[in-house]
Amino acid sequence: MNVRHQANVIWLPIMQAEIDKEVQNYKNKQDPWGDNTPGYEMMLQRQRDIHALSTMFDPDHPERAKGHQLLVLDNTGKHLRAAIGTGDIDGADNVIVNTPGMDTGVTEEIVDTYDEKRNKLESLANLDQAVQSIIQTVSSQKQRRPERA
Repeated sequence: MNVRHQANVIWLPIMQAEIDKEVQNYKNKQDPWGDNTPGYEMMLQRQRDIHALSTMFDPDHPERAKGHQLLVLDNTGKHLRAAIGTGDIDGADNVIVNTPGMDTGVTEEIVDTYDEKRNKLESLANLDQAVQSIIQTVSSQKQRRPERA
């Protein structure tokens, strides 16, 4: 794993403890009608995102993200921002970047999306290999025409 990933993963338990404390100490949790206030809802979403990210990269969790790296982790603005890489990002000749929409949260859905894309790319690579094999077979058949008597 690369150094960026290792450094970012170290921060996850710290961020998790901080957001849990902030949620617990938040003053205006509900409005007079018993609904969560917008500020509290935003904080709860941030807490869900941090917990989901922590679960994704927890080495002891059975559903952890295998083969993924946490390349960017930024908790300084209104929303948590993260970039997740799959495979050898630093050594790759080509890198595909997927930029989800503005409303996409940092959840397991991002890793699922990357897994789906990786599986599709692997399927395409397998299909390409199969097509190349067929082309080679056809070429070799073409070269070995039977002699006419």
